[in-house]
Amino acid sequence: MTDIYLNARRYRLNVGVVVFNAEGKVWLGRRANSKGPQIWQFPQGGVDSGENILVAAQRELLEETGIRSASLIARAPGWITYDFPEGFTGSKAMKGFAGQTQAWFAFRFEGEDSEIDLAAHHQIEFDAWRWADLAEAPDLVVPFKREAYLKVVEAFAPIARADAPSPPDSVNPRGGMLMIHGFGGAGDGWARMAADFRGRGWAVSAPTLKADLRVKDRPTAALAALTLHDYVDEAQGWAREIEAATGFPPVLIGHSMGGLIVQKLLEHGIGRAGVLLAPAAPAGVKGRVKLSVAFTFANILLTPKAQTKPHKVWRTGFHWGVLNCVPKVRRDAIYADAVYDSGRVFEALGRPHADPQRATFVDAGRITVPVLTIAGGRDRAAPLACVAATAAKYADVGGQYLQYPDHAHWIIDEPGTEEVIADIDAWLAATLG
Repeated sequence: MTDIYLNARRYRLNVGVVVFNAEGKVWLGRRANSKGPQIWQFPQGGVDSGENILVAAQRELLEETGIRSASLIARAPGWITYDFPEGFTGSKAMKGFAGQTQAWFAFRFEGEDSEIDLAAHHQIEFDAWRWADLAEAPDLVVPFKREAYLKVVEAFAPIARADAPSPPDSVNPRGGMLMIHGFGGAGDGWARMAADFRGRGWAVSAPTLKADLRVKDRPTAALAALTLHDYVDEAQGWAREIEAATGFPPVLIGHSMGGLIVQKLLEHGIGRAGVLLAPAAPAGVKGRVKLSVAFTFANILLTPKAQTKPHKVWRTGFHWGVLNCVPKVRRDAIYADAVYDSGRVFEALGRPHADPQRATFVDAGRITVPVLTIAGGRDRAAPLACVAATAAKYADVGGQYLQYPDHAHWIIDEPGTEEVIADIDAWLAATLG
């Protein structure tokens, strides 16, 4: 979301966080250097230029409260806006704005109260804190924020139950959604999409495959021994857990390698719909090896006996071949979250017919649920012809193919990703009812 204008007046982009403890109480902080009864509020703060809003919410929570042990529950639908009162001065960051428009997130606190540190950041926002009932908050905040807080309370009221350690069905009425990342990626790459789909009523899970071995630095030799079957088996376990918890098979969304894993799960009868974002092609889908793909993964391709070693895609290749539609100021931060991955998995993806385990073979005839395949017109890591040919395999089960000319491989978090999210959500609503 870019600069926001409402009624021709500019509003500052902001995030707010409601933290629930195990008893369903919420965290409130008392504004430092303030007087009066209405000086309590939830953590909130501005979004830095180019910053993902979920990342901003996590950052503000840590800076203002010291809380690290918290997991995302849900996002309130849409944006909640309030005006500054006449004569309001506020901080320098507020100057020139008519008010703030906010994305609100609910988190579950999973640590001990001793973790809370109001001096965690050099700029102290609160001088005291307490656990309170969610419904109390609108009467404790400054009056000009009260209407906004009433909307926050309405959005998160279903969570505020002492017997609800997990999100109740009323918060995620549309069922479960499992997001599976790509080669060299991790679950946090889904932050933007996961937050948006939670706000649309989905119970989203975006874990990291083999998180103990697929690390950012100094991987062990055990990583190189992992196979694509290992990843599929772990993802299958996650999907089964979601189905047991929600009563419905989850919607499966996969990016790149994750798109191939989704196809394998659907082949096994797991999932009620599949969404493939710039997917790695299954065996049998033919396409010319493009120089752009070779350059993107050149450091791995040029490594002797690459299949026996762990690898991280080199920075230049990742920037050029994966992040080419991401603003340059954000690329290093995204690459910093890249992890080492298995050489055996890379070999299976790149040379499926040489894989003795046949890990990338998918029997499309066994897939009976609808599949949406999405491509970026500027993708340098997944050839468009292969993505389109993958989509064609599922035409008989209500498959659909969408191509976005101004997107690339990192379609999960690029300028314009909100349009992709909206189209996926509309397709799911039309397909699943």
